[in-house]
Amino acid sequence: ARDLVDRLAQHGTDAPARGRLTQALADIPGARARRALVALARDADRAVALTAAYLLRRRAARRC
Repeated sequence: ARDLVDRLAQHGTDAPARGRLTQALADIPGARARRALVALARDADRAVALTAAYLLRRRAARRC
């Protein structure tokens, strides 16, 4: 998942595509998806970053 995020960033993928990727990562378990969400939480687009941060908080809450 992290490699996919890196490739999208390198190819200038637009914010809506990164937003859809972020939403898709919500349903993918595991550390790789979490690391990809961490990277997306630092996205230049505020909506992408906020969505990723929200999903990370939701994942953390499920572990409790």
